[in-house]
Amino acid sequence: MGWSFEPRLVAESPQPLEGLRWHYWNCHWAAKGQASYGDHLMFERFYDGLSEEVDTLAEKLVGLGSEQAVVSPARLAEVFLMLQGWSRVECPYERSLKAEEKLQELLSSIQGVSLGMEDFLGGLANGHETNIYLLRRRLTR
Repeated sequence: MGWSFEPRLVAESPQPLEGLRWHYWNCHWAAKGQASYGDHLMFERFYDGLSEEVDTLAEKLVGLGSEQAVVSPARLAEVFLMLQGWSRVECPYERSLKAEEKLQELLSSIQGVSLGMEDFLGGLANGHETNIYLLRRRLTR
């Protein structure tokens, strides 16, 4: 899976968001250097937001009859493979920016979902554009 997200994954499963959450949680713990406190808080902001997003998506999926996408143990293995693919980029900011940009590509390609899901995904894209802004600012320091 690595860097590729399939559009169906966000509309049918919380896996990409769970992968991002785990990634940001680890970046939060590993923050170091002169800007470590700011980085620690930035990554905390990211994973806190993702916890809410994963929960909302999972509830929507269960409500739409896709409970298996939420409770399947196989999805954890897929999240692990996703994280493993991302780990090839050493810099946590570049890795995060690349993952956020891929998420935006994915979100813009999703079609044929309910109006409620479309609204949720639009809000998700909007929030993650802020993450892109913050990561780009961090990379220019």
